[in-house]
Amino acid sequence: MLIVSYETKRSLTALIWGGDTKDEDETMSLISRIDHKAQLMGEMMRCVGADLSAMADITGESQLRNAMWRCMACRKGDACEAWLASAKPGSPAPGFCNNAGLFNDMRD
Repeated sequence: MLIVSYETKRSLTALIWGGDTKDEDETMSLISRIDHKAQLMGEMMRCVGADLSAMADITGESQLRNAMWRCMACRKGDACEAWLASAKPGSPAPGFCNNAGLFNDMRD
C-alpha cells in the first residue's frame, strides 16, 4: 500500500492537473487516481519480475520515488492496463513504460 502525505498529494495535484485544488470531490478523484497508478506500478513490477527490495537496496529510495513520480505523471494508463491484461509473467517491461529500463534492470 502506498501512503502519501498531504504535501505530496498537493504536489501531485499540481503536477497532474497543472494547479492546486481545494475541492473535496477533486481531491478524492486525485486520491483514486494515485491509488490506481500505484496499483498499475505494482502490477507492472510483479509481471516483469522486478524485485522491489533489490531495487530499494541497489538504487536507493530516491530512485524508487522517482519511479513512482514517473508512473504518477504517465498518460499511458490505458496502454499499461492493456499490456498487463495480455502479458505473460516474466515479460520485459514494454517500451512505452517510463520505468521500463529500471524495471528491466531489477528483474529477478
